[in-house]
Amino acid sequence: MRVHQAQGRSSLGALGGRVMSEVAGTMLHMDLVHPLDGLDSRPWSSLPHAYGSAQDIPGLLRALAGADVDAAAEALSELYGSVLHQGTVYAASAETVPFMAGVAAAGHRTADVLALLGGMAESEDEYGVAPGAVRAAVADQLPLLLPLLASPEPEVRRIAAWAVSHTRATAIALPALRAHWDEESEPSVRAEVLAGITARPAGRSGGRCRRSGPLPAGRGAHGRRLRLPRRRRSVDRAHAHHDAVPSARRHPAL
Repeated sequence: MRVHQAQGRSSLGALGGRVMSEVAGTMLHMDLVHPLDGLDSRPWSSLPHAYGSAQDIPGLLRALAGADVDAAAEALSELYGSVLHQGTVYAASAETVPFMAGVAAAGHRTADVLALLGGMAESEDEYGVAPGAVRAAVADQLPLLLPLLASPEPEVRRIAAWAVSHTRATAIALPALRAHWDEESEPSVRAEVLAGITARPAGRSGGRCRRSGPLPAGRGAHGRRLRLPRRRRSVDRAHAHHDAVPSARRHPAL
């Protein structure tokens, strides 16, 4: 398994002083070789997602973490349609979060999975789940997600910054984003980090300046185009997966 490490970059401690040092210490005790441990112990058949029972989730998560590239891509698309269907989250969404965070941290389609996690944290369209429960589940995984701000891959760092900013766990995420701003040199990543730092406090009735999905690579925090070479936009494409799901399969319980 590949675990993203900041090779050639500053140590994780530099990402956020004492906060990130504690995160790094926690990471040492987490087994990323087996990110799906405990998967079969969850009550998937009794949990709902967009299509009904979530009994298909274990198979999708295994495919996502597997070596078959085509199967992993299909699993990602199915997960978008199931646990973040057209921006809606469900009880099963919260249950998938720890496993997806482990999959991302272990290096399987990391940017794509981070985008899915960030989309679930961002969502306020909640069906059959307590308000904020899915977002809280993502926030609980910050010990796995924050170190990805130091990934050697700029795209992973960019989407990690967007995803962690939507957890609204400002006491942990904001110091890490501020520290990363000081050492990040990639313009598109800096733009995303800045957007996360400057976002106003969020809330259902609050005045947060919301945006759906990360900033497109090549645009700054205020939408201004940055002079960047063309780059892959897999996460932006991934956000479109759920739009292709037939609307007839939406909310079967209704």
